[in-house]
Amino acid sequence: MAHPGTDHRAAREAIVRHANRLQPLGLATGTSGNLSVRADLDGQPGMLITPSGIAYDTLQPEDIVPVRFTGPGEASWQHALDPSSEWLMHQAVYQ
Repeated sequence: MAHPGTDHRAAREAIVRHANRLQPLGLATGTSGNLSVRADLDGQPGMLITPSGIAYDTLQPEDIVPVRFTGPGEASWQHALDPSSEWLMHQAVYQ
């Protein structure tokens, strides 16, 4: 469970809002495409990223997966959903 103030609610809501714009713009179909934002996760670098295999029209802010960077090409997450299968590419961009 996140500490108060570190659940990144506004960022999660923004990801969902922007994810829902992808299909009407022709930038994603079905569950393809993914979005993330860099985030400080309890003092550790990381990101918030869309989950794998979830259709954007059903996506909720709590579905967004926090991913902690533990090293180059390494990360950890503790969430009911897995992050996008493209998490490694997103991590490489941020690092």
